[in-house]
Amino acid sequence: MTKSELISKLQMQYKRLPGEVVEKCVDVILEGIASALDDHRRVEVRGFGNFSIREWQPRFARNPETGETWRTPPVNAVYFRPGKELKMRVNGRGYAESKFNNHTSEHSDHSEHIECREE
Repeated sequence: MTKSELISKLQMQYKRLPGEVVEKCVDVILEGIASALDDHRRVEVRGFGNFSIREWQPRFARNPETGETWRTPPVNAVYFRPGKELKMRVNGRGYAESKFNNHTSEHSDHSEHIECREE
């Protein structure tokens, strides 16, 4: 699914919201995730999964043709670990009990909330 497909699906599901507002909400959510990861903070979407940064230390690499070795720079990579409900859904089990079917949301006191509103 592409970003534009996601926006279209949300517009069909929430017809009372103008398309520009739906698009802005998607942008705000994605920017919030990217910003948190940029600050090396973990992002948890309950039932869906967790995004985090994995730091790869520098290492020595070798060109097999020439035998030349060099040291690679340290790299930060985005890591995604799927949540229990997502794993169950993808494997065809437990969809009826999945939180994805339920449009209510549960928030804990320590979670970061991203607010979407028109400016």
